[in-house]
Amino acid sequence: MCAKGRRMYEHVRIQKEKGRIVKKTALTTIANEAALSRAAIEASNISGRFITPRLIDVDFSQGLMAFEYVEGIQPLFHFRRNTPLFEELVSKSALCLRDIHRHLRLDDRAEIAIPGLPSDNSALRAFLHGDFNLENVQYDAIKDRLVVIDWSLSPLVISGRGTFGPIEWDVSWFIRSIFMTRPYHGLDLRLRRRAADLFLLTYFGDKQHIPRSISSFLSVCYDFCTPRRNPKISWHLYARQTLCRCAFHRYVNELNQSL
Repeated sequence: MCAKGRRMYEHVRIQKEKGRIVKKTALTTIANEAALSRAAIEASNISGRFITPRLIDVDFSQGLMAFEYVEGIQPLFHFRRNTPLFEELVSKSALCLRDIHRHLRLDDRAEIAIPGLPSDNSALRAFLHGDFNLENVQYDAIKDRLVVIDWSLSPLVISGRGTFGPIEWDVSWFIRSIFMTRPYHGLDLRLRRRAADLFLLTYFGDKQHIPRSISSFLSVCYDFCTPRRNPKISWHLYARQTLCRCAFHRYVNELNQSL
């Protein structure tokens, strides 16, 4: 742990006195993540819908990246108790993601396909955020702005080296997070379903433009949220998690039938 910082996650250390967050990442993926983080600044400037922390420094030999520390931001799901605000933030997130897919640009040599995703010739391809979810999209309530962080492929995806792929991946991964983000409460399942519909409709414009291929990607995302029983998780928590997982599965099936 840093002398004057505090540990947030195993691979992230906050150094408030230096105004930065230091992240430890794999040596095999740090170059891609650094390139994405730099390109994200330009994309955010073009979009105007969100900001992203500035990349201050990179140590490629040790796999360390230092980002500016943004004060006062919280993950989107923190605001779920304020239903109108939460739904507004989900809608804005969809517009942010659409802008990311339109404006995020890297060198052609950085077009590294994400492995293990469904192959579908109808899927539109772009440079992706990679881990777009309710924790990596945060909200600054004081300045009323979205902050998109952690421009790296989800660690659940094989190799984590991809930067380029079907836009359905980012869309589906965010919907997965709507259903599977803690805390797990059966009472808010309707809110999660409404938020998922809102995100899809906002991103694609209307139901007629939602591609059928989205079902395949959502199914892959569902497979990621069916882990083995973790003995460290209480049965009470596991039961509530199962309710959310079942709701996600039902949502994927119903969407597939309606498209």
